[in-house]
Amino acid sequence: MTIATAGSRVQPMFFGDPAAELFGCLHAAANPVGSALVVQPVLHEYMGSHRTLVQLAARLAAGGLSALRFDTRGTGDSSGEGGDSGPGDWQIDVTTAAAELARHAGQGHPSIAGLRLGATLALLRQCAPGASPAPALVLWDPIVSGKTWVAELLALHRERFGEIEGEVVGFPFGPTLRAQLEAIDLRTVGRPAVRRLLVVQTSGSAADEIDALVARLQSVGTVVERRAFDTPPFWRDPGKTFVPRAVIDAIVSWLKGAEA
Repeated sequence: MTIATAGSRVQPMFFGDPAAELFGCLHAAANPVGSALVVQPVLHEYMGSHRTLVQLAARLAAGGLSALRFDTRGTGDSSGEGGDSGPGDWQIDVTTAAAELARHAGQGHPSIAGLRLGATLALLRQCAPGASPAPALVLWDPIVSGKTWVAELLALHRERFGEIEGEVVGFPFGPTLRAQLEAIDLRTVGRPAVRRLLVVQTSGSAADEIDALVARLQSVGTVVERRAFDTPPFWRDPGKTFVPRAVIDAIVSWLKGAEA
């Protein structure tokens, strides 16, 4: 099934390993000049950011960049049970989705735009040995310290639901996943395989952690561009979400410039 929208077509699809398929939606540009993979957050932030990332993908396609947004394994409509996978699996899913987008778009390796843990996964993937270079990478409010984020998740859970073992804000959260997330620290990453890199920071991120990430990337020889916006953390509450259009406009404009 293909759904037509202004300036693009949206094609829902399953792809990857037939035994563990991923689900995604391809926003195909009418006259493509490039492509961009949209890497989504996980847990409740996936739900809170869904509308925004649909709009981002649609705007990218309308601007000539075919975009694929997808669910990592164990999230959304992809195969797997919540809590049975983690950051290592999700980085593999980013690689699978990038290859699928390249196959559909016929434009070579796509640029990548990730939000929250999606941004973290995208950066870790591009820092992995043998990673294929991406034209551009957007890190939108990346989770820099997994320990900090897990502490925030647990505090939010206690505030809303009290003490409940084995889950966080309604999602499975066992000791293995917790340990894997807490092990993330972008302040120790190597140089990513990317031609251009943009860090987007809103009011939902800790400025000191974003500062530390930018300093680390610069120290390993990466040229980093940075944009800041006074925008609340729309991803935190799925019932009160909104679309930060100024941020989307800036990301679309920057990615189009990176493809020029």
